[in-house]
Amino acid sequence: MHAVSLNAESDEVDGAGLIRRACDLEPVLRARATETERNRQISDETIADFRRAKITRALQPPHFGGIATDFGVAARVAEALARGCPSSSWVYCNYILLQWHVGLFEVQAQEDVWGTHDEALVAAGYMPVGVGVRTLHGFRLSGTWRYVSGIDNSEWCLFGGRVVDADGGNAEQGFFLLPREDYRIIDDWRAVGLTGTGSHSVTVDNVIVPRHRFLGLAACNSCAAPGLSLNTHPIFRAPLYAIFSYFLSGVALGAAQGAINDFIAEVRIRKTVGGVTGKQTPLAHLATVQIALAEAEAMVDAGRTLIHRDCDNVMGLLMSGRALTLDQRIDNRRSVGFGVRMAREAVDSLFDVVGAAGLLNHHPIQRHWRDVHAVAHHLSLNWNQIATLVGGYRLGQEPIGMF
Repeated sequence: MHAVSLNAESDEVDGAGLIRRACDLEPVLRARATETERNRQISDETIADFRRAKITRALQPPHFGGIATDFGVAARVAEALARGCPSSSWVYCNYILLQWHVGLFEVQAQEDVWGTHDEALVAAGYMPVGVGVRTLHGFRLSGTWRYVSGIDNSEWCLFGGRVVDADGGNAEQGFFLLPREDYRIIDDWRAVGLTGTGSHSVTVDNVIVPRHRFLGLAACNSCAAPGLSLNTHPIFRAPLYAIFSYFLSGVALGAAQGAINDFIAEVRIRKTVGGVTGKQTPLAHLATVQIALAEAEAMVDAGRTLIHRDCDNVMGLLMSGRALTLDQRIDNRRSVGFGVRMAREAVDSLFDVVGAAGLLNHHPIQRHWRDVHAVAHHLSLNWNQIATLVGGYRLGQEPIGMF
């Protein structure tokens, strides 16, 4: 059991304070990382630490006790957490995105989630695989969703899908909100990377969802969702796909920085085994090691600069009351995707020179290597998909995808 001291001067905290608290959690999460992987989910103690630090409130509507800072704060919090444990940070990112997303729903849906428990956490199966048949008062939903990160530790879940008439016509894509008793978790998350995220499958079987707990995809990207009648902070005017990946990219940056930190700590004191000559050499004296470290630092710094710059620009536009242009949204997707690619390549460069020790399952650099590759596999961060979106748009093609 590892306790954390947050060193908070008062119960009130701003964005900078949330980032400091996340930094305080880094060594705690690092100490739990092996156990988190073994259990394939983050612990109740980690959830309690998140809540105590109030980082789960960073984008929650103030009406329900949230802080509603900005997307850059949430991304930087995710990065700090990932330096200690990328799996824990990944779960945090999913929760923080949903705290914002639920704020777009009708006020009654927000009351359902937070009215009696304002610290309730929401997981999500975003893929639109569910079908909700329209009924007199709502929808009868069925479906099975994969990769629902943090589902074991959440009280609610958002599910992507479409609503249709009884004959299958008049379809509309969107999202449904269900409490824990309305879905079943399938324990099937056994993965090589982000092992501790508990990203199990979830199934729903003919559950009635009230009408107010469905939100259409078009409304999520309209900058005028029904939740804005209550939540007037500018962050709730952002299109869903314009900000979807910022927090997840923070996990890649944090995992890469964590690998750099661990690499430096190990290589400063480690020597080669000597090989056939029997002569041991400090690893820190090897030019290949020095070059790999310098390149890794530069790549992470460049990726962080790109992502944070665009994230801060988005917040500047929203705070000034302006909307993002299509060009800006495409540029942001490029920066996020390329930033994550550089984070992945940074860890690759370190893993290539860390030697046989890096192959051991308990080795922290090996964990960061697996985790950053898992992050880069996410649909919204995959560089090949993003590059074709950006390149095609620049060449006059109609953009298709998440932007």
